[in-house]
This record gives sequence, C-alpha cells and structure tokens, in this order.
Amino acid sequence: MTPPPSPKNSAPNPGSPPPCTRFSLENGAVWLSLAGGTEPDPGLLAAGLERRGQRDGGGWVPLGSSGERAWVKGGRLSWKSSLRHGASRAFLGRPVPRLREMGNLLELIRRAVPAAEPLLAGVERGPIGRPTMQFLATREVRDAVEITTYLSTATGDQRLGVLASAGALASQMHRAGFVHRNFFARNLVRQPDGVLTILDPWRGEFVHRPRCHVVDLAGFLADAGRALADRDRRCFLESYAHASEGAFDIPKAAALQAATDQEARRMEVRVQRRRGR
Repeated sequence: MTPPPSPKNSAPNPGSPPPCTRFSLENGAVWLSLAGGTEPDPGLLAAGLERRGQRDGGGWVPLGSSGERAWVKGGRLSWKSSLRHGASRAFLGRPVPRLREMGNLLELIRRAVPAAEPLLAGVERGPIGRPTMQFLATREVRDAVEITTYLSTATGDQRLGVLASAGALASQMHRAGFVHRNFFARNLVRQPDGVLTILDPWRGEFVHRPRCHVVDLAGFLADAGRALADRDRRCFLESYAHASEGAFDIPKAAALQAATDQEARRMEVRVQRRRGR
C-alpha cells in the first residue's frame, strides 16, 4: 500500500511502507508501521520488542483467539548494518529492510500478486536516529509448505505442476512491475489448493527493468539446485514464457546459466558470512 502524499513525500514510490508512528515505551520508543488500524496488536508488539536483544531470526506467536499465528522476525542490527541502513535512509530515503519488506508485500497484494500479509513492522533508533533494531510480523499462510520441502516428496507430475505454477507466478510478479531479487524456492510456499505465495521480498523494488528478470529466474534455479532435473527446469522456464504472453522472453541459455552460477556463488558467500558471525 502506497502512503498518501505529504509535504515531505509528495510522490512516494510504489512499495513504500505506511508512515511510521512513534510509540512510547517505558524505556524509550519504537517507530511502528501498521497495515491497518491505529493501535498495534499487543502480542505482536511484545514479540517484536523481544527481538531487541537477539540476532536476526524469527518465531511463531499466537494471533488473537482465532487459532491463527503470525511469524515475527527481526533482531538487533550490527554496528555496520546500523550505519549502512542509517546512511541509506538519510541519503537515499530508503527504509530499513523490514519496513521495506512490509511496503513491498502490501503493494504486491494490492496488485493481486499472492504474497504474505504483513501486519506490523517496527524500528528502534539510537540517539542520532540510527536504526538499532527492526522487526516485521506477517500472518501465517495456513497449511502451507515451502516449495523445497514439497519438491523433496512430490511425484514427477506433482513436481511439474508446482514448477509450472512457480514460473507463472514469476511472470505475474514481473508483469506487475516487481523485481524480487530473492526469488528463491525457499521463499515460496504452497497451499493445499496449489496456490503459491511470495515471502521475503525486502530486496525487491517496483521497477520496469526486464533485464533484471533473469536475476529472479536464476535465483529460483540456483536455490532449487540439484533438486531439479532438466525437464523440471524446462517446465519452469516454459511456464514463465507462456504466462508472459510475449511480454518477456526467456533469457538465452548461456546468459541464464551464467546468472544461475553467479547466484549460487552469492548464496554460498551468504552462508559463509552467517557461519562467521
């Protein structure tokens, strides 16, 4: 959902999060962005604030008395991350990742692209406005499983069906003007009726750059990796091309392979960095 224009933000970019409101605490304050309403859900706020003293991670919390759950993720920012995100906000006007993710999810939903429903996001700032902690709460996609988990037990026909759906979803996302940049198999979940839902789009942006689409296609193929046979890869790409209806072309095989190899290397670097924390 794009916030309304304001004197300081006359033309907000698509995917901008709802404006933040300062919420006072006993030991400070936190800036909150709400998807709806004027007051945060106490349980979600408490779960988000619990992330202040923890590394980036997440967990499930009950959502009201309906039996639903919400996934609350976030944590304290390292000094380097805090400095980087503070400078990005000051000079580029970019919110911290969890706020950016909330805005992207709301805009994807508004454009009829299946995405997890965000509920609440927050950021805590230091004395000079530098972000020190961030969190995001999203509603659980009921009875859904990660694509990677589904592929590990699916039959041949089931695999082709879910890969065709993933290719069609990638096309739908790109035709809506969004480049994910983390369009990995583990960031898609499948509901029992076969509908796929997008997760974790914090790195993405709404921009019409067809040349960037190869990054999303390569990311999916690199993340699925050895779980995909040649016919699985063809099914994914052919479904993408068919759903695009000529709007986008499948990248040349050499270009796609190079991009897939590059994404695989990037994933390995990220894993090594996490291990070195």
